[in-house]
Amino acid sequence: MDSADDIIRAIEAAFAGVGRGRVTLHEAEVMDAYGSEAERGEARRRDREDDWTEVPAASIEECPTALSFLDPESWRFYLPAYMRLALLRLGQQHNDAIDQAIYSLDGGTPERFRILNPAQARAVRRFLAFAAEHEAHCDATVAKQALDTHWSSVS
Repeated sequence: MDSADDIIRAIEAAFAGVGRGRVTLHEAEVMDAYGSEAERGEARRRDREDDWTEVPAASIEECPTALSFLDPESWRFYLPAYMRLALLRLGQQHNDAIDQAIYSLDGGTPERFRILNPAQARAVRRFLAFAAEHEAHCDATVAKQALDTHWSSVS
C-alpha cells in the first residue's frame, strides 16, 4: 500500500503544469448559490493562482462544493489541490477536502474523467485506493464505489 507521501508526490508529478479552466474555485461556489454575474465576477477575482499548487487551503475550505460546478478543465486544475490537502490533513477533524475529492471522482461526468491523461488517472486511482482503506477518515464506501465503477480499469 502506498503512503500518503507517495501519493502526494504522484499527484504533484502527474498534474504539474495543468492550466486552469474557465471557472475558478470561488466562482463555482457562487454558482452553487445561484449568484449573479456580478457576484461571480467578484468571486473570480479572488482566485489568482496560475498553478494549482498555489491554491490556498483556506480557499478549499471556503469552497466545499465547488468541484461539482467546475468545467472539466477547471476540475482537472483544482482536483489535485483537494487531493493533496486531503492527504496532508488525513486524520484531522475538519478534513472536508477528502470527501469532496472522493465525491467528484464518483459522481463526476465521464467527460471530466476523459480529460485526465494516463498518469493523472493513475494518481487518482492511487488516491481512491488509499481513501478506501481509511474509512475512519473519509467516506471509504464511496471511494470503493468510485474505484469499482470508474477507476478499476486504470493501471
